[in-house]
Amino acid sequence: MEQIPKEVIEMAEDFFVFASNEERKNLKDKYIKEQPLLWSFFDYMIKMIPDKTLFPRFEMMYLVTFRSFQYYGIKLPLIDADFIDKTSKITFELLDGKTEEERTLLAVEKKLKSFIFQHDLLDFIFAKLVQENGVDVQYRDQNNMVRGYIIVISIVFILYQKMGSELPSDIN
Repeated sequence: MEQIPKEVIEMAEDFFVFASNEERKNLKDKYIKEQPLLWSFFDYMIKMIPDKTLFPRFEMMYLVTFRSFQYYGIKLPLIDADFIDKTSKITFELLDGKTEEERTLLAVEKKLKSFIFQHDLLDFIFAKLVQENGVDVQYRDQNNMVRGYIIVISIVFILYQKMGSELPSDIN
């Protein structure tokens, strides 16, 4: 499947940045209705992060990701819990590198790009959550950032896998 263009991702971000609270809430509610189990997974996992001030940042990445995948113009069937569980485990296992170097987020991002061909979206998320313009994004506890990053990447991978299975073979 072709990548979601960088411009589409940036437009999705702009939409949520400039949307009113009501517009943002209405669209979030629509996305939750479309994929309730995906939202439940995200919400549950993010709420396990101790620093609650980070929730809006991670939620923004969820919303931008969900909106960006609408680029394909395909309404996905309901993503079931088993699919979410199996697919998300793959991204969480990326943190189980044998060496410290294999567990860095740069190494994880490189591994992600070898099987998630949405490099612009992965770069966007990395820039917003990890390293913007070559400067590390500051967190009170870096572990919170790592958890949030992997959870958001899990959402990308779940949508990528499901979308890939739904696209006609000549597009895929």
